[in-house]
Amino acid sequence: MIEILLVIFVISLSVALIGALLVSWVLSISFGKVLLAFAPGGMEAILLISVLLDIDPAL
Repeated sequence: MIEILLVIFVISLSVALIGALLVSWVLSISFGKVLLAFAPGGMEAILLISVLLDIDPAL
């Protein structure tokens, strides 16, 4: 069971990384901002991370 969850996590993280890389390259936006916006998770988690890292997410 844990193997399936790990595979799902790796796939979702890979999709977020590739998508963020493409969008940041095309739109010339900081990779950190775009990655934070593309990261899987809840809105409250994204906002908390953005406050802690002092990043304005590109939502």
